[in-house]
Amino acid sequence: MFFDLVDFFFHISPYSKKFNIRMFNSLILSQQWAVFSEVQKDFIGQLEISCNQVIKNQQIENKDQVNIESTSTNCKINDQNKIKQNSLKKNQFEQNENEEKNENENEVKPKQQRLFISELFHGPSFSFKDLGLQFLSGLLSYIIKSQNSFQNILVATSGDTGSAALQSIKAKEKLHLYVLYPQGKISEHQKLQMTTVIDSNLSVIAVTGSSDSADVVLKEVLSDFEFSNKFKISSINSLNWCRILMQINHFFYSYFQVRKNIQSKLPETNDNFWPTITFSIPSGGFGNCISGMIARKMGLPIQFIVANNSNGILANFFNHGIFRPTTLPQFTISPAIDICAPYNFQRFIYLATNGNTERVARYLNEIQNSNELRLSINELNEFKELVGIIGADSASNEKTFEMIEHFVENYNELVCPHTAVGIYAALNYMNRSITNEPICCLATAHHAKFPEIRSYFKNPINYNSLFNAPESLKNLHSQREQFYDWTDCDNQQLIIKLKQLIESTTEQTLIQK
Repeated sequence: MFFDLVDFFFHISPYSKKFNIRMFNSLILSQQWAVFSEVQKDFIGQLEISCNQVIKNQQIENKDQVNIESTSTNCKINDQNKIKQNSLKKNQFEQNENEEKNENENEVKPKQQRLFISELFHGPSFSFKDLGLQFLSGLLSYIIKSQNSFQNILVATSGDTGSAALQSIKAKEKLHLYVLYPQGKISEHQKLQMTTVIDSNLSVIAVTGSSDSADVVLKEVLSDFEFSNKFKISSINSLNWCRILMQINHFFYSYFQVRKNIQSKLPETNDNFWPTITFSIPSGGFGNCISGMIARKMGLPIQFIVANNSNGILANFFNHGIFRPTTLPQFTISPAIDICAPYNFQRFIYLATNGNTERVARYLNEIQNSNELRLSINELNEFKELVGIIGADSASNEKTFEMIEHFVENYNELVCPHTAVGIYAALNYMNRSITNEPICCLATAHHAKFPEIRSYFKNPINYNSLFNAPESLKNLHSQREQFYDWTDCDNQQLIIKLKQLIESTTEQTLIQK
């Protein structure tokens, strides 16, 4: 299993080899930190064996790329004390910081003394979801080929997941992807990033309502176990654990970039300098936060600010202890987080109760029966302390744009509306806080995916001069679109039509097989 995973990571993932190795180092680093937390102590040893086998079989020869042998050496766990003292400072994550920057590589930018921006959107669809989805789709393809099987994959999107999924699945044999997106509730560029990606194994479907209501359709199909087993149906929304697993790397990578920046300004620090870093996370489905919480549970000294747009369902919960999900969100200029039924909330309950299954069942039953969860102040504080939530905020459209303008005026740089939501929450917290811990805002998408924000500028020249669209986004309007228009269907009709489409496309897939 470990060898298969490592072999896949280096040779199946469509990212460049240098990027693969950089992120795999981060994965190894995560597991090294797990030793500090006394979690999965044998995992590093198994990874070492896998790395050695990959090196032996594949004979990586490019000396300018990461030296995997030293990474493998650093993974040894014969002397736990030696690892604690030396492995982090010797790991390849820090040894190769002077490498030429790869276009698919995340970048962490300092903006002021305490504020950092971690750009997580340097992937095929210009969204932070690319890393997890490229890995997951490659892993699925690898397994399907080895089993000579097929897989139907369902996705409901609020904007960014759909395009990232399409880029990761297109042209992959024996995989067929069905993407449901809410018509008129996402940016035009987000829509075109889906409807212009045309391949025989892709089905893009416009539906009415919200992404939350589309989630209901997916859950109904997935819950029909006889049908889903027969047609081998799964999902790659963040309800899929592999997405959460890969996104853990965002936090380790960003942490060490921020730490290095701080150390460069504080020469008196040494290798035992491990500052607590706060992450401000634009939150919709809540999956990225869950990945951060797991990184924290592994021992990484981080804490979190949950940033919502005006829907504010998570901010309301963390500030007042009331969770009330709905499938009728307000639609905002940050559409990818227009989510009011975050499907990772159940994972949060599990982590916040420290895996107490009796409490998990009680809380989830309460949500299911009354569509609401109310916690006492003591319970809420217990939850927040255990998972590291130190703040939560929500930004209106007006406040979101104020943050975009703030970045234009102060840094001559555009950020996407979702990133602006995270910055708003971070700056609010900084203004209230009496501590000086660094705050890293996760930049989740490229600003060019949301050209509609131009209309908010009093002087559009400022916007035009900074707008920098990647080549693949420049000509979207001139490309041919292909999608199913099911906007006249209610949920029951959608379920029926989706099942019929799955049946017909599966027949074609089996004929090809």
